[in-house]
Amino acid sequence: MIRLFGVESYFTELYVRDNDASQRIILPAKAIESLTAMASTTIRQSGDMIIACMLLFQSQMSGYQVSSGEFVTYQRLLRSLVRDTSQIIYLPNIYRRFAKSMEVYRQYTDIEPEAPLVIEDCRPPPNWPHAGKIEFCDFSLRYREDLDPALDRINLTINPGEKIGIVGRTGAGKSTLVKTLFRLVHGTTSGTIRIDGLDINSMGVGDLRPRLGIIPQESTMFSGSFRRNLDPLREYTVEDMWAALIKSGIAPKVSPPRVRKDGSVDDDEYDEYYEESKAGADEWWAKSGWMMRLLLLLILDWPQKQKFTRHTPLHGLDRIALSSSQSFSDGQQQLFSFCRVLMRKRRVIVLDEATADVDLETDKHMQQLIRNEFSDLTVLTIAHRLETVMNSDRIIVMDQGRIAEFGSPQELIDAGGMFADLIKTNDFGA
Repeated sequence: MIRLFGVESYFTELYVRDNDASQRIILPAKAIESLTAMASTTIRQSGDMIIACMLLFQSQMSGYQVSSGEFVTYQRLLRSLVRDTSQIIYLPNIYRRFAKSMEVYRQYTDIEPEAPLVIEDCRPPPNWPHAGKIEFCDFSLRYREDLDPALDRINLTINPGEKIGIVGRTGAGKSTLVKTLFRLVHGTTSGTIRIDGLDINSMGVGDLRPRLGIIPQESTMFSGSFRRNLDPLREYTVEDMWAALIKSGIAPKVSPPRVRKDGSVDDDEYDEYYEESKAGADEWWAKSGWMMRLLLLLILDWPQKQKFTRHTPLHGLDRIALSSSQSFSDGQQQLFSFCRVLMRKRRVIVLDEATADVDLETDKHMQQLIRNEFSDLTVLTIAHRLETVMNSDRIIVMDQGRIAEFGSPQELIDAGGMFADLIKTNDFGA
């Protein structure tokens, strides 16, 4: 990429500058460390010389002959004293590390606690939200009293099943608007936000957040099996997971299991593989001699590796998905997030610039998924590309925490306002 844009000289200068800045810190630290070690050695050797001189002087003055054992004892005691005293040199470094740790500790203790997970008196019904209607009623948010409002008197009604695009320049309040649905922002608020008639600020976050779906800009995959990445709480069937993988188009990344004649998924082969691999490993371990076992324990750390291989059959959903950068491209990670949302079937879905880091082909595939699979769901999309929002039912144009424009794409273009200017400049914010 650097060669493609012909900016090798710029990044070379950047590397040299950062390397020089790093060396200006490292070299003095190494010099101080060397001086400290030299001072400690000098003090220790000087102490040995002083003891030898004192004992020699004593024997000359008093005629008492010091034995070699007494000399070694005096020498060890003095070295112990010098060693303990030389630790004073390191006290400033120890203090700085302790102060840094306390600073980090204070940052965590000063974090404002979140709302309770569950408020027993204000729990939503089990099927909430059942329609997906969202209402902002004169809602305002201010992070601090000395700052301008992040959201200022938002009045908005989103009907069930609507596809809403949210656009605006950087810092206009797009992400803040959708974060308020999950109560992920801290500050002074006024007004209300209702989903299907219930005030979300009156319920616990444990009842709110799991009932909404979100696909963030940077999706995360964890080390472990595909099954645990898709369904860590084991709430869904194998059929649900494979249906989501096939719809999203990333099933080829996961080895498909055997399908029975009736169309159901046969996942028992994984259990059989597990039992066979476990029995084989136990038999091999039992036949190994004591020297081989000792070698494996001390050098190869075999039990941990064998535990890993026993419980991770390399088939289907039980294949190991390494860290996201090793297993999936950015577009495939986003499609994997789509799988999670498809399985959960939430009535309100938020796409927070989910297509910002993917190519146009993947973007089109995601838009097709939204039209086909989310047709009856309420979808809020923070847009990074023009193509992402032009198929929306209505578009919200944010500006300095306010809703500047709200209407269908064609209405906003015909009005010739801020949305039309954004289209001309293609400045949708990042």
